[in-house]
Amino acid sequence: MLDPTTSPRTYWGALYIGLSVTIIPTLLLCLITMPFLGALVRFRANYVPKSTIRLLADGEEAAPSERSPSYFGMLFRVYRLEGWAGLFKGILPYLAESYLAILIVTPIALGLTVRDITNPPAGKLPLDVEMPLYIISSALMVAVLPFEIVLNRAITTTAKLPWSLAPRPALKTLLSASEYANPLKLYLTPGLVLAEVIRGALTPLIIFAQRHIERAAASHGLAPLGEAALLVGLGLVFVALQTPVSVMHARLTLQRRGAPAGESELAFEPGVGEAVVMGERSGAQDGVAPYTSFVDCARKMRREEGLGVFARGWWIVALQAATVLLSALVTRWL
Repeated sequence: MLDPTTSPRTYWGALYIGLSVTIIPTLLLCLITMPFLGALVRFRANYVPKSTIRLLADGEEAAPSERSPSYFGMLFRVYRLEGWAGLFKGILPYLAESYLAILIVTPIALGLTVRDITNPPAGKLPLDVEMPLYIISSALMVAVLPFEIVLNRAITTTAKLPWSLAPRPALKTLLSASEYANPLKLYLTPGLVLAEVIRGALTPLIIFAQRHIERAAASHGLAPLGEAALLVGLGLVFVALQTPVSVMHARLTLQRRGAPAGESELAFEPGVGEAVVMGERSGAQDGVAPYTSFVDCARKMRREEGLGVFARGWWIVALQAATVLLSALVTRWL
């Protein structure tokens, strides 16, 4: 840990080193995770109304675009129909979002470390460096919300997006006219900011609860098995809350406010829609009412698709929770 009396020159030097050493690892991480992230977004966004489910249950043949695949079914389908280009669709906004997060979080992380806030005044709740970082990272998710919208729409669009650092042609395809003219309107997408806030708040809340469990176990001599049971229960609560909100978040990011920004300058690939989102719920133009709020989104998803849609990707969220909680257990017992 840096000494609290560290000079500004040392701080900026450490900041430069911190940013430099994260560039290549972040690039590699994005390249590795992009295909899996893209499949997850498409899987959660896939719209399969109950009418289609009843057809399949009665033995009637549904159109290929109406069948609901599994997560890996979606992943392999994209690769079969679009190849590697389809799996890496959206990589540029994904990199932009990741590097923007690093540029914001790294200076704050170093600043918190320099201040050395690991020893709070007596009588107050214990607070370490990690907790403020989780809170800041969660707030950052709202700040980079436009990047998430562009990312999810880039993943699910049937347009052939160019591999170019000039974003204008792609943005005209991905955004509506009003969104393109004023990107701040992306924050007004019905229900989306609330979904983002809930998603962002759950992680620090769970970490906060985890810290309390660890301290309570240490102070009361709780057996390791009892502590593990409490942490598993905490993880299950996190999965039960985070999974449906993440599915709703994916749906809401794809809902445009108005018509496209204009005549697209990009080519559209025939048949790609079946791989991207086999049944995207586009809104009123397709005969379905758009989501008007976070609660309205939940109601319409339940009414139109059933409760099962809220569980899409639950095991991925469970793996994320298990990684965090398992590392806490290992650290606690070693």
